Amino acid sequence: MNNGNNLGMKGVQMTPFSTLANRLYRTVRESARVTGKSVRLVIEGGVIEMDTYVWDILADPLMHMLRNSVDHGVETKEERRKIGKPEQATIRIHCSRRGNQFALRLSDDGKGLDLDAIRLRALDLYPDTGVDKMDDRELAGLIFKQGFSIRKQVTTMSGRGVGMDVVGHAVGLLNGSIEVTTVPGKGAEFLFLLPISVAQLPALLVRFGPQQFAVPMRDITRVLRLNTSEIHTDTLDIDGDVLPLIRPAKILGLRMLGRFETGVRGGNEDVFGLVVKAGGKRGVLVAEAINGNRDVVFKSLGSHLRNVPCVAGVTIMGDGSLVPVLHTEDLFNREKMARHAVGLADRAMSPVEEQALTVLAVDDSISIRKVLKNFITAQGWHPILAVDGVDGMEKIRDNTPDIVLLDVEMPRMNGFEVLQFLHSRPESRNIPVLMLTSRSADKYRTKADQLGARGFVTKPFDADKLAALILQNTRKR
Repeated sequence: MNNGNNLGMKGVQMTPFSTLANRLYRTVRESARVTGKSVRLVIEGGVIEMDTYVWDILADPLMHMLRNSVDHGVETKEERRKIGKPEQATIRIHCSRRGNQFALRLSDDGKGLDLDAIRLRALDLYPDTGVDKMDDRELAGLIFKQGFSIRKQVTTMSGRGVGMDVVGHAVGLLNGSIEVTTVPGKGAEFLFLLPISVAQLPALLVRFGPQQFAVPMRDITRVLRLNTSEIHTDTLDIDGDVLPLIRPAKILGLRMLGRFETGVRGGNEDVFGLVVKAGGKRGVLVAEAINGNRDVVFKSLGSHLRNVPCVAGVTIMGDGSLVPVLHTEDLFNREKMARHAVGLADRAMSPVEEQALTVLAVDDSISIRKVLKNFITAQGWHPILAVDGVDGMEKIRDNTPDIVLLDVEMPRMNGFEVLQFLHSRPESRNIPVLMLTSRSADKYRTKADQLGARGFVTKPFDADKLAALILQNTRKR
């Protein structure tokens, strides 16, 4: 690393873990009060220092883990007394250095993770990924995957619709790792290994339109040379995988340079394609120029500018100029929203009769989802499947369906909560929703009607009647 970058490192602000202590103690104290449990938090090694930016990213997910531990990990006083444990549960955070890494060990003396429930849920969500061959540590690590939850109900304590995937995302953003150890009836332990400082960031310097950006090297898997004369669609086939072709200059609203960035097809211009991966998504970013790779000094934007779109931070170049560091996952999300907006405009300009219906089926049972997919496809319609309420909301944000088939009892957000949320927002209140559930009691029908459902269908359903009901309600729009 050159002297300029070494000098830049002097400006990195290091903060001891103890600065978070009051917030963490308060989180556990308030969570224990709400749940009626007796819990103490012990923090060891609070003098260990880390880059302030790391704490900015990790603080909220860490508090979420503490709330989760109190709410779901440790037992009530009565339960602990019956099994011979002290009435007061203990959550412990131990901090230490491991070379150039920071180790944070969070443990509790509760009941441990329910690995059998995790395995069953994983088999339902990921039936073809070898879940049955995973060892306990691999299985426990699944709780940090997006959309994963074994809870049928969500408490206000741990956060509505907020899962442990927020923790996995934060650790991934910091290029760290988590290891989970659990013993039934004894408790669980989470070991975080994180960089002491993320200030030194290997990055590729590229130009999107007129603006230079630093793209983290950890997000880039491949760099391609492209010519605009060879690009005719919004996707690109990379070794058999069809990936979205993303034009960052257009999404970021930068002044466009060249025919390709203005959206004109054809032409004969050389550009670069960055095959990137972030947040479980892949895509190809179109860059007009590559200016080399280097280790840059990463600077946080600070609290006032933290929400600048697609920008994770900045770096200061040798000439004193500021270069934004790309937040690749945020760019993916905004590209999806942009495509969704274009899709809505196209649909509004096309006759409804000429389009196949898009039907979103939301159900946490894999067998029911397969039945619904076959049913929807048999009608000549386009199926979109969601594994629970939160996943359903994300699917609706990505691609507004013509109608929703909604189960009632699901983890994270149940069907009634999804229905209430949809009808509370102007952009989604006109989407017709049919409740599709095994619950036939009048109280369920009444609640569905009160929340604005267009119909109530019990399982097992009659395919012809359900098809007729879908057509009846989509024609009303």
